[in-house]
Amino acid sequence: MTEAVAVEFRNVSKDYGSGSVLRNFNLTVPKGQIVTIIGPSGCGKTTLLKMINRLVEPSIGNVLVEGTDIGTLDAVELRRDIGYVIQQIGLFPHMTIEENISIVPKLKGAGKTERKERVDALLSLIGLPPEQYRKRYPHELSGGQQQRIGVARALASDPSIILMDEPFSALDPISRVQLQKELINLNQRLHKTIVFVTHDIDEALKIADRIILLNEGEVVQNSTPEELLAHPANDFVIEFVGQERFQPALPQGSAHHIMIDGLSIGSESPISEALEVMRINRVEGLAVIGKWGDLLGIVGIGEIGQHLPLDSRLKVGDLLQTDTVALQEHTPLSEVFELMRRSPILPVVDDDNRLIGTVTRSCVIEALGRHLHREVSSA
Repeated sequence: MTEAVAVEFRNVSKDYGSGSVLRNFNLTVPKGQIVTIIGPSGCGKTTLLKMINRLVEPSIGNVLVEGTDIGTLDAVELRRDIGYVIQQIGLFPHMTIEENISIVPKLKGAGKTERKERVDALLSLIGLPPEQYRKRYPHELSGGQQQRIGVARALASDPSIILMDEPFSALDPISRVQLQKELINLNQRLHKTIVFVTHDIDEALKIADRIILLNEGEVVQNSTPEELLAHPANDFVIEFVGQERFQPALPQGSAHHIMIDGLSIGSESPISEALEVMRINRVEGLAVIGKWGDLLGIVGIGEIGQHLPLDSRLKVGDLLQTDTVALQEHTPLSEVFELMRRSPILPVVDDDNRLIGTVTRSCVIEALGRHLHREVSSA
């Protein structure tokens, strides 16, 4: 099934007069994911970000947002439909929190009642009680709270795309970690496309569904965090990530240490039930078991997508993949990471082929994140 595209760069070049920052640049940003753009200073990451809302115009080429060439759109209207969060936060000091959040909805014609309801909903969403914070001013809030308001303001017009330019880099370490976690949890509920510029590889690995590493205006690697750590594209990737950080990022252990219970379904269950379980758990596949808990195979979202529109009579067993690889509890994590590139889910079985757990991409990312945190904390 073709992955939906939120943003596309087509043959884009940018020259500020002192040389090209980007040359014949092409890139697609998948919809509904947190995509981090990292790279050394001057590599073009902020230029890319600002092209999406036309704060920077390409010298040559086209930028498409959800299939539309944004060069044909009114720049002001475009920016009102795209959330934007920056390092300096940029709250208006003379306005209350309510007024700051409701700026764009007001400009777009929302009434007073609608704006108030939206502000209250967003404050609740970011964990700041509306009755306590609605009438406060920015100077009465901590840096972390102000940045939460910046995120709420970016969400106020319910944009499908949010741009974030090193939004947490000025915060203290504790606030930064908290906001990183909250951003991940927030997007699990809202499914926005978040393009996040950072210079911090730890932050990128922690929050990203996909990492785009740039150097001198070119994409060096475009992959999931686990793919980047397990299969760096070249020496530059290893050098940028840092050899001292790269090696510890692959923890020792086995499938037993990261597998989770559940994420299975019976072969006689309807496909609609499988889709609902995948949706709730945000996974791309399920282990399929027989009557006695024995592993029969897996069912993946890709295979289901090939049978649209779905016949209501279809059962999980009708779309069963039986050639999947099953793990043992003692399968080394290095092997698990390699196999994870080829399958949406990896079943773990005992010696009698009974399912005892599953490993998902989220399991792998969480394991890497925990290990990186331990390494950094002990450094």
